[in-house]
Amino acid sequence: MQATDTLSVDVAQGDQSVVITPVGTASMDLYEGLAAALVKACELKPPVLVIDLEKLDFICSLGLGCLVVAHVRVRRYGGKMTLANPTAPIRDMLAATKLATLMPIYDSTEDALAAG
Repeated sequence: MQATDTLSVDVAQGDQSVVITPVGTASMDLYEGLAAALVKACELKPPVLVIDLEKLDFICSLGLGCLVVAHVRVRRYGGKMTLANPTAPIRDMLAATKLATLMPIYDSTEDALAAG
């Protein structure tokens, strides 16, 4: 990990949705911010939870695990979780791990919200 690696997480709550946008690198040392945001979002029980991946440079296996846990929690209460805007490397990782078959992926946050 480089010293310049950081992770911040933006959260936008709407009437029927929550959009989480991780910004930076979700490495083994930094993924906890993403995990915490996902837990808080699931506690709100939004009908639609969108994870906007456009500004995410990298996600480690623990970060991917957090996405799976959030997906399961959202399904348990009857909501829907989708992914939006993945960069090519993130999209490749989602495909390689078969997570692309578990969670719908949209090319924009607007499309993900409309599909919810």
